[in-house]
Amino acid sequence: TSPYISPIPGVASLNLLKMARQDLVMELRSLVAEAMKKHEAVERQGVGIRHNGQRQLINLQIIPLAGSLGSERCLLVLIEPQAEVLPSESRHKNKAPVDIQDKQYEELERELLNTREYMKSIIEDQEASNEELKSANEEIQSANEELQSTNEELETAKEELQSTNEELATVNDELENRNNELSNVNNDLDNLLVSINQPILILGADLKVRRFTPSAKTLLNLIDTDIGRPIGNLRPNIDIQDLESACLEVIEHMIPYSKEVRDQGDRWHSLRIRPYITEVKRIDGVVLTLIDITEIKQAEQLRVNLAEKERLATVVHDSNDSIMAVDLDGEIMALNPGAERLYGYSETEALGKNIILLIPEAEQKNTQQMLDEISRGKLWSPFEAVRLTRDGRVIRVLVTASALVNAQGKIYGVSMTELNNNVQTPGGI
Repeated sequence: TSPYISPIPGVASLNLLKMARQDLVMELRSLVAEAMKKHEAVERQGVGIRHNGQRQLINLQIIPLAGSLGSERCLLVLIEPQAEVLPSESRHKNKAPVDIQDKQYEELERELLNTREYMKSIIEDQEASNEELKSANEEIQSANEELQSTNEELETAKEELQSTNEELATVNDELENRNNELSNVNNDLDNLLVSINQPILILGADLKVRRFTPSAKTLLNLIDTDIGRPIGNLRPNIDIQDLESACLEVIEHMIPYSKEVRDQGDRWHSLRIRPYITEVKRIDGVVLTLIDITEIKQAEQLRVNLAEKERLATVVHDSNDSIMAVDLDGEIMALNPGAERLYGYSETEALGKNIILLIPEAEQKNTQQMLDEISRGKLWSPFEAVRLTRDGRVIRVLVTASALVNAQGKIYGVSMTELNNNVQTPGGI
């Protein structure tokens, strides 16, 4: 095929029309277009080309191949050089010479015909290309309209996103302000709880520890890690037997609960349990407060003791019997008017003196034994004893002795009630 096709310079290509010689390009193009259009073999004879400076005639044949690969349509291109016929002398003699102009005319007509067919195929290809371009243009225009619609939608979405972003920025600012307010409230609450020197315990609706003051740690036996622990797992240092059930009752009935309790240090506290009410009026737990009422209890006890003492003092003062109070060493702490009349000593004179002032020497040992045994809690039955008056008289009395006990249950003295049995003359017993 080297006389008809050859590789082109530059980028390599296997396109037949690019590799064919210039004389064959037009003929090959028109024949290929005709074969593709008719779907049959086409042939053209006497195609003139120049090779090595000489003119040569060839036959071209294009044959469509059956069973082409895949969807591709393949063509077989046959190039056949014509046999060169040399005219003999005899023929030159017998025939008239060929008119050279007629041959040139025929060749020009054939070339014109080929050119027309070639131009026709080009026009058809151009029309097909125009149709394809028109269809592609319509598709591109439709795609452009879709892209424009999509662009408008994106623009709308962009505006919506911008509006949403502004709303989110506003919400973010509000949340930041609320966060700052909440942080300030938390700080205020923490400082308030720390500054209040009162045990306070806050429980959730599930009776788990939510918050407590520092002063509640020792009294309720709490540590920082007890946040979130159930109240039933705690072991407080106060005597509260029904704490969990009391909290549940307050949550259920919304009725405050109060009770006086005592801790292990023998101090009294007022336990108050109130419902924990949220901003939306919902019960979300309880608040326990413990108020130290030890001084109040002591004051109440003191008032009771004073009232009792006043009552007893009235009874003692108005009694005709001799009533005397001595400490465990025998020192006189008090005596009533009956004792003053019996012994002849006023209370002012007798206070601070030992009871042996009124007891003969022989009886002093028994009196000391009585004081010792009563101080150890032993009870003494009424007994007869001998006493000395201020004027030296010896008298016989019936003595009833009992222990004096303070608020802590400790014996601190002895009360003796003495009834005069008879009066003896000096020197006689």
